[in-house]
Amino acid sequence: MLRTLLSYFKTVPAESKELLAAIRGMTGVRPYDPNIYLAAFRRKVDDQSQKNANMRYERLEYLGDAVLGVLMAEYLYDKYPNGDEGYLTSMRSKVVSRKALNRIAVKMGIPDWMQHSTRGRRIGTTSVPGNTLEALVGAVYVDRGWNDTKIFVHKHLLDAHVNFNRVEKEVISYKSLLIEWVQRQKKTFEFVVLDENGHIRLVDFGLASYVDQHGFVDKSKSSGTAEYLAPEITRGMEEKHGIGVDWWALGVVMFEMLTGKPPFGARPQRKKYEIFMKINAGSYTWPRRPAVSAAVKKVVSGLLSLNPTSRFGYDRTMSSPWFEGLDWNMIESRRVRPPIIPKEKLSNKAVGDHSHFKAWKEPRYKVSEKLTSAEKAYSDICGTDEVGSLK
Repeated sequence: MLRTLLSYFKTVPAESKELLAAIRGMTGVRPYDPNIYLAAFRRKVDDQSQKNANMRYERLEYLGDAVLGVLMAEYLYDKYPNGDEGYLTSMRSKVVSRKALNRIAVKMGIPDWMQHSTRGRRIGTTSVPGNTLEALVGAVYVDRGWNDTKIFVHKHLLDAHVNFNRVEKEVISYKSLLIEWVQRQKKTFEFVVLDENGHIRLVDFGLASYVDQHGFVDKSKSSGTAEYLAPEITRGMEEKHGIGVDWWALGVVMFEMLTGKPPFGARPQRKKYEIFMKINAGSYTWPRRPAVSAAVKKVVSGLLSLNPTSRFGYDRTMSSPWFEGLDWNMIESRRVRPPIIPKEKLSNKAVGDHSHFKAWKEPRYKVSEKLTSAEKAYSDICGTDEVGSLK
């Protein structure tokens, strides 16, 4: 009662009164501390710097993400008493996905009150509206507590803005749908990308770093997925690393393809720090089944050397007895008949169809160096016809 009374005497900037009125309409609650809600919209209060305002916003977003996840799970648990774990998990992931949260935020009118960046990115291509919604959930939780946050999320967010009949029919992962179907059919499967003639293709180069003229990543900027990171990357930004990390990743991929599991564990079964500890200890064991030859074990062991200077590279990897009998020139020129050739041939229109990919804007590179012979060979493997200098 006293806190409610004191809230009437809280002073807020005049320019923020309309925003606070809008927030009250969105949430259905009267703010005790208006400044917390302003922080959820990146507004500066009490002579804050923008840096401090951003930090407070990010903290609220972090908290709101966790609170929203729990309240969403509780809501679905009550709404679908016959739903099993897989169904409930699937429904929750659909509602709290970036795309879904963005849609809810737009319906609530959140973008109308956001401080837009000068980049001017469209709502459909950024997760900021959904992030602001999470920060707003965090603000309500900090200011009003669990019960009022529950009413806000269940009544003013889910009941008001989510069509669960439509969500139930929505497919957000065709890959998961395919896996479920194959498992029901008790079949085995692998995900391999082939061209129309059956030759394997390398895809997904979303994470990459440019190297300098000495073969090192500029300023030790790291990229990659935890399970495949070389030990020199996991030890922090101070330690330099170069293209040797790619040979380490090849060792991880070979181990995974031979055994079905990555050598150092994978998330979510293991935490990231647990994976990093095993990576730095070089701790992995070969399973008894399937049986793997000593020759390939030696290759993988060389690729997973903790010391980058003694790690296998191109020559030592390709000269392994395990590759004996392979004509690499024939393979590179695609004159070896693949074991699997797709039955359905693509039309001329479908070949090279990039309509479902985002447009790539070429960045302005800071270096202007010729590619090394190793980098040129790597580019050739990726299917690049012409390799020039970085500009």
